[in-house]
Amino acid sequence: MKKLRKFLGYAFCLTAVLTAFSSCLSNDNDDDITITESEAKMIFDAAKGTYEGDLYAVYQQYGSIYRTKDSVPNVKVTIGLDTIIRINSIPDSLYSRLLNPNHTLTNKAKQDLAKHLTMQPAESKIGALGFTNKQKNVYRYLTNGFKATLTANYDSKPHEVVFSNNMLCFYNPANKKLQIAVQPALINADKERLAPSGLYLMFVSKTKH
Repeated sequence: MKKLRKFLGYAFCLTAVLTAFSSCLSNDNDDDITITESEAKMIFDAAKGTYEGDLYAVYQQYGSIYRTKDSVPNVKVTIGLDTIIRINSIPDSLYSRLLNPNHTLTNKAKQDLAKHLTMQPAESKIGALGFTNKQKNVYRYLTNGFKATLTANYDSKPHEVVFSNNMLCFYNPANKKLQIAVQPALINADKERLAPSGLYLMFVSKTKH
């Protein structure tokens, strides 16, 4: 496994992804930074555009972020005037990395999705934004939840597997780099709860248009 380079020192905030997406936007913290209406507009306007980069399945261990062998190059992300963040394609096989192989039912869905060649678009509306630090040099965006619905075939029939996801984004205006973490809050197959693996997805931009 290769260690994923930390994104300009603020990958620490991704720790919150594994516990509570809202922790980076908590309003109960003395260190919270209040933003003005003009700053909110600036934060949103700065990130608007189209990005290209790589999508990884990643995990955290001992305070560091690691990527698995799976990666998807040339993924496109768009942040539009409608405040919606769109990822053009996430492979079903990459979603399979989010399923726990040690849970019998979950592993059945995992094994089938891992063989899929299809891809799913994803989109989610920005629900909150702000600064990551007191220096105000990195911006963060928390979106509303969104779902990805896939079909897994096991036990001789198809099953609807639904990933209810959260999305947390960071943008550095100095180098115009965007990072997005996608983690499932809940995974169901039909009415059965599936077990998460603890991994999540991460997009890291290379270029902005």
